[in-house]
Amino acid sequence: MRPARPERLEGRAVTGGQAALPLGRLLLLPLLAFAAAIAVQMSLKAAGLPSTSALRVLATPAVAAGIVYLGLRPYPRGGRIRLALMVAVGVLLIALAT
Repeated sequence: MRPARPERLEGRAVTGGQAALPLGRLLLLPLLAFAAAIAVQMSLKAAGLPSTSALRVLATPAVAAGIVYLGLRPYPRGGRIRLALMVAVGVLLIALAT
């Protein structure tokens, strides 16, 4: 097998076998997850659940973590889990504070 010519490699991102993920998507997806979690929190509040309800405290971070985990499919599994957990813990802390 011959090595690829340099002119064919120009313009391609060499990622070491891992899928490349646009930085904008990596940064905006947690913000989207946070907005969805706030929407879930407000809809559960409008439904009349008290702020100490387990459903209200645990559903919000689960929604945010699920959005991040599923939205980062080309990213390696370990990184997806780590970012989903960071978003879930952040949203959980905010849910406990409100």
